[in-house]
Amino acid sequence: MVRKLKAGEEIGHIGHVRKTSLSNAKTHLSKFVDLAEHRGQRILILRHGKPAAVIAPADLPTTSAPPLTTSETKDLLDRLARCAPPSESIEEALGRRRHDPAK
Repeated sequence: MVRKLKAGEEIGHIGHVRKTSLSNAKTHLSKFVDLAEHRGQRILILRHGKPAAVIAPADLPTTSAPPLTTSETKDLLDRLARCAPPSESIEEALGRRRHDPAK
């Protein structure tokens, strides 16, 4: 059973998924993004009556990698110090490019 909310909007029978047409989503995109971001709602966008896309909460992870220990930091710096220096600096390459008479 599908219960009508407003013109162009519905709530489906599987969970609380709001359905809307693509044209209605274009008109009310900010409203639908707010519903997803602040209320956790999902909005199914229909194109010609068929599911085309979903607006859903981002749920981005808030954790990050643990910081490096002192020994890991020292090891990383040692490995970087052993790297060969570049053959030329970026400034030299750009200068050569700007002053190349062949171009």
